[in-house]
Amino acid sequence: MSRETLRQIENNLNASKISAIQCVANNYSYQVLVEIVPIAPPQSDFSSVVTSMKISRDGFDSWKLHLMNFVDEFRRSADMRLVLLPPVMDFDKRLKSLLASTVSALCAEIESAPPDWVFLDHYLNRPWFVAEMESLKASALQESPYHFRCNNIFTLANFLKRA
Repeated sequence: MSRETLRQIENNLNASKISAIQCVANNYSYQVLVEIVPIAPPQSDFSSVVTSMKISRDGFDSWKLHLMNFVDEFRRSADMRLVLLPPVMDFDKRLKSLLASTVSALCAEIESAPPDWVFLDHYLNRPWFVAEMESLKASALQESPYHFRCNNIFTLANFLKRA
């Protein structure tokens, strides 16, 4: 690589050529990671962060409605921008874990890597049986999908299915 090319890259005049950037990175023992990120947030009221805000606003018991609306919107659009942002900070720990598990499961459906916030510690110290019916606990223990079990959440196998 010529000194002029190196100077242009360092001055951001020729930064659009990835091969040139890779060459400079190799000289300095760095690696180049190219990441495509959205410029604007999704134009939807059903993103993970908005869903958590709605549940916080409407109360704990509203999670079923808002979560399933979010699931429907994600499946309809398969827009990864819907899951980029984590739930709001003061969101209930169980619901934060449930939302993380749901996002992980939805990303697996479309064979896409979940966002980084999903991998934070969302494990619940006490198991949560989402159905909250004693008679369904044994079934939930057996059927609960991996993405939920790994956070100590137990649902029936058809939890994310819709009619």
